[in-house]
Amino acid sequence: MYHASKLRLALALLLATLGATSAMGQNNNFEEPPPWQEKAQTPPATFELDPLIPVDNPTRSSLSYGVAPQTIVVGEDKVVRYVVIAKSPRGAMNVLFEGVRCDTREVKTYASWRQDSGWRELPQAQWQALRSANSRYAQTLANDAFCETRLVYGNAAQIVERLRAASKFYK
Repeated sequence: MYHASKLRLALALLLATLGATSAMGQNNNFEEPPPWQEKAQTPPATFELDPLIPVDNPTRSSLSYGVAPQTIVVGEDKVVRYVVIAKSPRGAMNVLFEGVRCDTREVKTYASWRQDSGWRELPQAQWQALRSANSRYAQTLANDAFCETRLVYGNAAQIVERLRAASKFYK
């Protein structure tokens, strides 16, 4: 008798669990989010070369990298966009306008800047996986400041503060 009552209780719990699970599966109120769409972008009209926030570059390169903090923006499309400057030991510079998508762990270079001609958009720009992109510093930016797992860490001011805190370890 004692075992039969335990068996009935276990069976009742199992049936209740299965009923609740199937009821949850029948929720027809769930709507798929719309597909992601990238918003049109324009490089910043101006940027400052001083002060740059240093960014670690895990490759064996003589270039030093820095981000212009006033250019960091979190777009409506959840892309963190920024201007990064690569400097050679002799002073040559390469300036790029880029974006990082935290949810897909990708980076894209939108434009490059030349002192004599300004911004030049890259019309064939494509999203690349951070782990295989040529710009290893972008992976550092994503890991250290931009992304919290696969979500944007916060607003631009919070990202700048995180980037500044992380840069103290690069020196």
